[in-house]
Amino acid sequence: MKQLNLLKASMKQIRNFISNTFLGGVIIILPVLVLYSIAIWLFDYITDTADPLTNIIINQFSVSEASASFLTLVTVFILFSIIGMSVRTQLGNFFYTLFENWTLARIPGYKTIKDLIAQVTGDKTGLFKYVALVKLSENDYSATGFIVDEYGDEYVTAFIPCGPNPTTGFIYHIPKQNIKRLNVSVEVAMRTVIACGSGSAKFITLDHLNRN
Repeated sequence: MKQLNLLKASMKQIRNFISNTFLGGVIIILPVLVLYSIAIWLFDYITDTADPLTNIIINQFSVSEASASFLTLVTVFILFSIIGMSVRTQLGNFFYTLFENWTLARIPGYKTIKDLIAQVTGDKTGLFKYVALVKLSENDYSATGFIVDEYGDEYVTAFIPCGPNPTTGFIYHIPKQNIKRLNVSVEVAMRTVIACGSGSAKFITLDHLNRN
């Protein structure tokens, strides 16, 4: 019996060691790995998209593929910076707005995608009117929703994004009595969606959950 108790104590110490050290290390390293994966995906996406430019650099300057990819990234960074600085000027913004209205705005879905990206980055709040808890069933299950439109005092259109990718989700046309408006900005709520709900406790209280 004594040996059995010693074995159980040893197993408990091993479990505690794994829990306090290995899992603790995973919690610290995992965000770094996720950021690294995102950086690699972004690098691959840019280099694949700019592959014709990379080939031109290889042929013109006779450099290795790695060097050409690096020069491509530098070129893209400089190009984006020039565009960003240009549209901040009055003249640049005028020509950009003119170009957008006559070309890009005519592409189906462009404005919606642009507004949604602006919401995620906190650039503006034009697409969504406000944030609300949306009751989806009679079992009092609620979801973080963004009210897109209202129809008098009876119905609203709510967008329920999927975490961690808020560019996809579901559109609900539901009675207004099934929503509870939250006193939080769209940007803050969108961050919790990207974080799979983490941080929601900052603005969702028990009063919000229990109030009819």
